[in-house]
Amino acid sequence: MVVLSLIGCQKETDDQINGGNVTLIIKSLGTTKTERFKFSSGTPLEVVKYNHRVKTVLNDNFIECIDDVCADGGYWWLFYVNNKTINYGVKRYNLIDGDVILFEFNKQD
Repeated sequence: MVVLSLIGCQKETDDQINGGNVTLIIKSLGTTKTERFKFSSGTPLEVVKYNHRVKTVLNDNFIECIDDVCADGGYWWLFYVNNKTINYGVKRYNLIDGDVILFEFNKQD
């Protein structure tokens, strides 16, 4: 387990103030990586940047590349939290204890 303190994000709920644990899953090109993090506050963007090379677009709201796997030809990095699509950027969602963050490289319809 990787322990980190992600700072600089607005705290909005008791869960966020107390921090907690999140799971990061990255699915791309037939591989799946799962990592667990302990946090005091933060965003999915900060979590994925901890162990991975990340390139973002549109003011850091969308992932273009993770570890040199880049959006191209209709394939994008899709972003989910707790199996739900998040309709705003990866730097704007504040982590809550128990969140499961999924970045999936897939063809967008």
